[in-house]
Amino acid sequence: MTKLAINNLACQYDNHTVIDQLSLTLENNEIIALLGPSGCGKTTLLRAIAGLQAVQGGEIFLRDKLVSSAKKMLPSEQRNIGMIFQDYALFPHLSVAKNIGFGLSKLDPSEAAQRVEAMLKLVKLTDFADRYPHEISGGQQQRVAIARALAYQPDIMLLDEPFSNIDSQSRSEIMMEIRQILKTQDVPAVFVTHSKDEAFAFADKLAIFNQGKIEQIGTAQALYQNPASPYVANFMGKANYVGITKINGQSISTALGDIVVDTASKKNHQIAMLRPEHLTLEQSSDSSLSITNSFFCGSHWLHRIEDRACAAPAIEVHSALSYPIDTGVSVRVIPHDVVTFHNS
Repeated sequence: MTKLAINNLACQYDNHTVIDQLSLTLENNEIIALLGPSGCGKTTLLRAIAGLQAVQGGEIFLRDKLVSSAKKMLPSEQRNIGMIFQDYALFPHLSVAKNIGFGLSKLDPSEAAQRVEAMLKLVKLTDFADRYPHEISGGQQQRVAIARALAYQPDIMLLDEPFSNIDSQSRSEIMMEIRQILKTQDVPAVFVTHSKDEAFAFADKLAIFNQGKIEQIGTAQALYQNPASPYVANFMGKANYVGITKINGQSISTALGDIVVDTASKKNHQIAMLRPEHLTLEQSSDSSLSITNSFFCGSHWLHRIEDRACAAPAIEVHSALSYPIDTGVSVRVIPHDVVTFHNS
């Protein structure tokens, strides 16, 4: 059963279209990240799924049940959705255990207590049951928030920038813990973030937003290696763009030399995209290319290279070696499945 299906959704805010003809599905036990810059519609979509945002067109189905359309809006409390916010929204005057149990008043007291105990064990906070939010760390507060959301036994979890308030040293560990909890509890999730690193680590699939629409959806590897547009390519990481001067047989000619490609799929394309790791460089006194800037990135150096002979765009290349500024270099393309685009 598909847990979430969105068909041709349209949402407005202050008479302006925020989401336009958007479609998305979420399968059982799947985590999908909504990734994009501020103001692109990610949080509006999350609010629409939760029943906090009216829709002007299209439909939202939860467990094959229509919950939102231009003519229908099922109240949030009837959607069986768990939500985790950026600020966790914990009650400061309640203990960890009482925060988790908040909202379970409809259950028998003994059943509610058992569920709270199970959630405390699940998020490894049994020894912190009687503490208050201000007495525990940000990462522990995040675990309280997810335990409270899971205590409802939701059909789907919505997470809005849930890791932005956690320090960088703890963030990776907390992300892995929460991802594992969602997977073991068989709860699918929609996760909003502006950080591709968080999306890479936490989600199964990424949906790249661009002005209220999904530009491309897929695994992180697929989107990084085979972006459908320069917009997606740039959002997923650094990219160089070189003009294609000629398509000949099984190769394309560029300013960086001839590159072997599957020309059947490159017909009429004018631009080749090359990631910095797709290029290598060597010192060369005969080349018009030279290094104009360098950055140490831990596992490698990122060199910015410009052509002294013309005003061509600069390119960036990864290298294990450091080179002085103004060093003359030659650049070679490492054989790979080159991505090309039409010149927009």
